[in-house]
Amino acid sequence: MRGSIMTLRNSPVEADEDLLLLLEICVMRLVSYYYTEP
Repeated sequence: MRGSIMTLRNSPVEADEDLLLLLEICVMRLVSYYYTEP
């Protein structure tokens, strides 16, 4: 992670920024899931 979660936690977040953060987390989880699958 680029530390974006800590930055968003320390500042008032906009709705679109929160959605982008969730989307980024989902994408990273999907990528890691597919890479760990044999």
